[in-house]
Amino acid sequence: MNAILISMSFSQSIWSEPVMLNFDGLYASSPRINRTGDTLYFERDAKIYYTVWQDTGWSKGKKLAANFNEAYETIISNIYISPDSRRLYFSMWRGDYWGWDLVFSERTEDGWNNPVPLDTNVNTDGHEWNCCLSADMQQLYFCSLRWMGKGYMDLFVSNWQDTCWGPAQLLPFGPDSINWGSDEDGVCLSKDGKELLFSAFREHGWGCDIYKSVKDSTGRWGKIEKLPFCKMQDSTDWLGNTGAELFPSLTVDSNTLYFNREHPVSKVLFIWVTKKISETINPDINSTAPKCYELYQNFPNPFNTETIIKYDVSATSRIKISVFDLNGREIVKLVDKHHSPGTYQVIWYGIDRKGRKLSSGVYSYVLSSNKITLSKKFTIIK
Repeated sequence: MNAILISMSFSQSIWSEPVMLNFDGLYASSPRINRTGDTLYFERDAKIYYTVWQDTGWSKGKKLAANFNEAYETIISNIYISPDSRRLYFSMWRGDYWGWDLVFSERTEDGWNNPVPLDTNVNTDGHEWNCCLSADMQQLYFCSLRWMGKGYMDLFVSNWQDTCWGPAQLLPFGPDSINWGSDEDGVCLSKDGKELLFSAFREHGWGCDIYKSVKDSTGRWGKIEKLPFCKMQDSTDWLGNTGAELFPSLTVDSNTLYFNREHPVSKVLFIWVTKKISETINPDINSTAPKCYELYQNFPNPFNTETIIKYDVSATSRIKISVFDLNGREIVKLVDKHHSPGTYQVIWYGIDRKGRKLSSGVYSYVLSSNKITLSKKFTIIK
């Protein structure tokens, strides 16, 4: 399957309807999933808690056993677990007005050590707030309010330099870039280091949304896009995020996303989860534009977990691709966006808009635009 992806880049990803995790009925902030996907860390009452995946779901939240986590004067927020699960990073209140620093606690045979502040290339007199590491733990991405005159939280990156973190570098700044005239908060990185997810107050009041930027072949972060979730109702299309969504955390395969969302009634933060339905692969920039629209047979077919649908677009147009059952009922929409001429592929992970695996059987997929409608059939096996 890797050969199919050569010289191509991912574009739009579609995510299932988010589901609230209600493992003990209490609020939970800044979720972070560990590398194996079986432990979810979060903040509650300014302390570190965690929940463990069991056969029937997530366990009740349990307070992390650590001396610093018991101290009354210790105020903690924004948890992050390192890729090797040996360090917990978090923001700790320093005690003054501009008082949040990034610290880490190392796990030993005797438990979690007392937290150690990161060096002054990271921590300043301002707020340092929320962070994540690259898979090789050589890059630290973090939020910082270090330019007091501007008054916004921005995203920075620091590279490890033998014994300490190097000077912080501001990530791209501009109206379509990662940083702009608002708070950028809550950050996570895909395992391959090519997708950066973060929350930002870009569009309206308290309406914090989750955005994504993809690194191109030159290593530059691209134009941001709001992460599209399926609508929270029985509908066949989707909107961008609504309300306040923040603190994204990806699983190691980048196919499951945990995040915070306000409860629609209480306005309290709870943890929600969504699964990746599909992702579109952009055409090779050097490829020749197709002469006509074409929808190809998916591969593999039959399939169990995922399949690839290839299609040609000969003119600039809005393309929709949906999956239907044999009764003509739309199961899920895989693509809905404007396309330039080119040959595209969409990877579908075999789930519906609610994140559920489809049962075995024969289905159809339909490509439609204002100019043409094409369809083919496929089979799911278990």
